[in-house]
Amino acid sequence: MNPVLNFDKADGIFNPYKHSTNCDLKTRHLLIRFTDRAKHELDKRKEQLVIEMQIYFSCLVQKRVLFHDSYKHEKVTINNKLAVALRVVQSDVCSPVDFAAKHPEKQELKNQKASKMTAKELIFDYKENGWIGNFKIG
Repeated sequence: MNPVLNFDKADGIFNPYKHSTNCDLKTRHLLIRFTDRAKHELDKRKEQLVIEMQIYFSCLVQKRVLFHDSYKHEKVTINNKLAVALRVVQSDVCSPVDFAAKHPEKQELKNQKASKMTAKELIFDYKENGWIGNFKIG
C-alpha cells in the first residue's frame, strides 16, 4: 500500500513541493504541486501520466490518488507529460475485505451533488520507485 502524503508536512519551512502548475477542473481552479523527484520522473516519461483523484463511496468515504499510463475516462491535459482527472465513484460491495483488497467500482456518480465535489489542490511525489499523492477537497 502506498503511503499518503501529508499536506501539513508539505507546508513546513522546507517545502519539497516547489514545482507547481494549475488548471480548471470541473469548473474549479486546481493547484498542482510536486517535488523535484516527481519532475525528474515526469521528464523521463515518453507517455502521459494521468493522475486520477477519486472520491470513493463504499462502507465509508475514501480519497484515493491513482496513477495511470492509459486512461479511458474524462481528463484534463496539463501538458504532454501530465493530465489530471477527478471521479466520484460508488462501490459495488460493502465488504471490508473486498474494499481493502480491490476497491471495486459499481458506477461513477454523476448527479448534481456529486458534480459539486471538486478538488482544490493536488500534491504528488515519486518515492521508492512509485508515485504517491494526496488532494484537498474544496
